[in-house]
Amino acid sequence: MVNKMKRISLTISKTKGNIMKLFFMLLATTFLFLIGCDENTQVLEPQSIEVSNRRLITLPQPNSLSVERTFSVTKYIKGKNGGNLVIDAHYFAGPHGEVKVIAKLKLDKKTFTGNHNITMTVDDATGAVTFNPSIRFTKHAKEFYLKLEGLDLTGINPSDIKFQDFLPDGTVRDINNIESLVVDVPSGIIELKLKNFEVRDFSINYNIMDIPGSRYGFSR
Repeated sequence: MVNKMKRISLTISKTKGNIMKLFFMLLATTFLFLIGCDENTQVLEPQSIEVSNRRLITLPQPNSLSVERTFSVTKYIKGKNGGNLVIDAHYFAGPHGEVKVIAKLKLDKKTFTGNHNITMTVDDATGAVTFNPSIRFTKHAKEFYLKLEGLDLTGINPSDIKFQDFLPDGTVRDINNIESLVVDVPSGIIELKLKNFEVRDFSINYNIMDIPGSRYGFSR
């Protein structure tokens, strides 16, 4: 009788032990499942609108490797008088035979104080525009014009094209005060006109060249 009771006691102990093991296994499985769900949720979260997956358009490569493409102009401008920066260049390439790059920046009188050598450059791969050096502006640049012609816009929806500010940290910002933005897909033309140029939403006492490496261009 005593042996029988011992056997029953051992059986109950083993059963309790198995139940506890099963309980802890289920608990551990549930915990791992919840962690996995949390990780998946984080992966599936959409990126911030500031860190955009938009990319700059590309210019056709020249037909000849010997063609030198440097689209840049530097001009000494007196702040009290204002002045203009103009780039008007072309090269042979692309589905239309010729690519044209035209960029114009008009600085009104007293846009900035002092006198400076100001450089405007159009990137020969993307058509993006940069300005140097860093200068404090007292009011908006008067006008800005950018036209890229002879592009391969095959398969591009004109409404997808934007003119934006690409910052060095990867953020992308829309540009305000766009007077007109024309996208002619068959002709391979993108043309922009801006009044009171507010690059990077700059206002009085802000600068269109505040952040080194910032690029302003057409994206898709």
